[in-house]
Amino acid sequence: VVGRGNTLYKPHYPELLFKHLKEGNPFVTFGCIADVCADTLYQWLNTHPEFKDARKRGELHCLKKHIQDLERGSKQKNFKPACKIFLMKSMFGKYGFNAGANNTGAVEQQPYDDFDV
Repeated sequence: VVGRGNTLYKPHYPELLFKHLKEGNPFVTFGCIADVCADTLYQWLNTHPEFKDARKRGELHCLKKHIQDLERGSKQKNFKPACKIFLMKSMFGKYGFNAGANNTGAVEQQPYDDFDV
């Protein structure tokens, strides 16, 4: 059990997290870098505002990278986008990649609490 004042969190983690996400990696895989479980990462979001901010900023860059990858791939001969689209829907559903039609035919956003796979 980690005692008061003794934490696995390090001050440089927000910058590392931002870089990790900017490379296109999912949030939870940052646990491999920090050598902690996903529960700990989510706990840090609640207790370290700078870590939470790094996640928000980094996930936008992550989304941009995957969109650019998809656009580049679409220009390639024999490009099969299914895997990339599935990855994006899994990671970024809250941004509209997981929209579905309701019974009126209108498209509505499906609820997502997180980006993680």
